[in-house]
Amino acid sequence: MAIIGLLVWVYTILCDSSLLELPVWQLVKDIIPETVVVLAASVVIHILFYHVGLTPEQRFSAELKNIFSVEAPRFVAKFLKSGVKTVFYNVGNEANWSELIENSNSKIVMISYYLGESWLAHHQTAITNFLKKDGTTLDIYIIDPDDSDALLHTQQVYYLKLSLDELKNKIRKTKKLLRGLCVEHNIPINKVKVKFVPQRLNYNIVTFDKTVCAIGVFENFRPSKGKERSNWPVFIFELDDLPSLKDFINSQITFLDRISKVAP
Repeated sequence: MAIIGLLVWVYTILCDSSLLELPVWQLVKDIIPETVVVLAASVVIHILFYHVGLTPEQRFSAELKNIFSVEAPRFVAKFLKSGVKTVFYNVGNEANWSELIENSNSKIVMISYYLGESWLAHHQTAITNFLKKDGTTLDIYIIDPDDSDALLHTQQVYYLKLSLDELKNKIRKTKKLLRGLCVEHNIPINKVKVKFVPQRLNYNIVTFDKTVCAIGVFENFRPSKGKERSNWPVFIFELDDLPSLKDFINSQITFLDRISKVAP
């Protein structure tokens, strides 16, 4: 914005025939102070327009991206050191789960507290196409519905407007929904496994306020046509509205050992 304003101002100056009659040194001497003023004014306008005028959510999103640009290299390096060859991450937007699922060609391991009906319905086509491929399997790790501590923890950190009984039913329903999907599309039921995990593994899903960091391990993932296929697990991170990205990153570094126990 500052550069555009300066260019417009210089163009206006050059179009002023009276100024063009001045010696070059005099013209430069007159323009420099005014240029500084124009740049300063442009910066102020930029700040007012892009920061003061932003909603709290927009300001937070901008701050999140700034923090992430600094912390991401260390974060990614930690995962690469652990043996993961590719790390996908995005900030403020949902990962393109349908593309990720449908273009995978081996095993997918996902960790969540439960998979909701709307999520499964939205990605039903991708899941079905993936499972119809030879040699593909889908392993879902969700919290143990009989672990009262895990249920309470999940309800609190996600601010779920569900009673513990309702949450328990949704967890159990995940298995039924996936089995129903297999039956409907003539997919062998043994290609989908839903496993209950204790509370300690629930921390693989980062929980800050209303945030879910969904984690998936994708083997033999081909991002898109023309790109080289990756034969290594791929971690997909969905980051949205985290109050403290640094806290998030620090917590994530500690879960690598835990995830290795359930990942293929």
